[in-house]
Amino acid sequence: MASPSRTSSPAKCISSILGTWCGPCLATMSLLVQLQEKYKDSGLEVVGVAADEHSPTAVEAQTRLDAWLTEKCLNLNFRIAFNSTGEMDKLWMEPSFSLGIPTSFVVDRDGHIAFIGEPRQFDEVLPKVLNGSWRTSDEAKAADKERIAKSEPIAREQALKKPINDRFGRAVDAEVGRRRSRRSERALPCCRTTSVSACRMRICCFTECATCGPVCPSCINWFATRSTETPRTGWSWR
Repeated sequence: MASPSRTSSPAKCISSILGTWCGPCLATMSLLVQLQEKYKDSGLEVVGVAADEHSPTAVEAQTRLDAWLTEKCLNLNFRIAFNSTGEMDKLWMEPSFSLGIPTSFVVDRDGHIAFIGEPRQFDEVLPKVLNGSWRTSDEAKAADKERIAKSEPIAREQALKKPINDRFGRAVDAEVGRRRSRRSERALPCCRTTSVSACRMRICCFTECATCGPVCPSCINWFATRSTETPRTGWSWR
């Protein structure tokens, strides 16, 4: 989704930045469904934007998003956009000093961002946005001034730390990759998994792997002869 621009469209829009890994985002989805239903006859359009998916590729992120929507959002009544390029961060989150997700932007009929906040705050704000009295009001200016005063110092500090955090994250990913590479020779005999280290969780009770599903008997026997369980450390290689 591009940066907001002036438009003659009569509709208003709530653009909410979401992530499938984010617990509070699921609750936000329910609130957005209610808002879309309540204000649909007033020209309101809700758009959810999945813009912070933690997956190696855009295809994997899209697949995870589709599965999450199918499982968790059965009564979805608004559109979901997908952004994997960081555009939402650069054009929406960072310029507005928004600190995290879920964050919702209310865009009025003139294409201006009238309010930034959470859907639970919309009961008071939305009717005024819809009738055109909110954005230029003293109440709106005071709310935005208060929001920026709280979030700007934190956002600037986060921006300064970001290069260090990114380097640390890359170092951790590289070390995980090296450890997986060293264990790759310990391949399971069945075709479901190439290595135990590929599993997101340790095989529990030799019955099921979180990544692969049920484990076949040959893998069970293979794993049992090469590992041991201790109360304090869990599974470890013999």
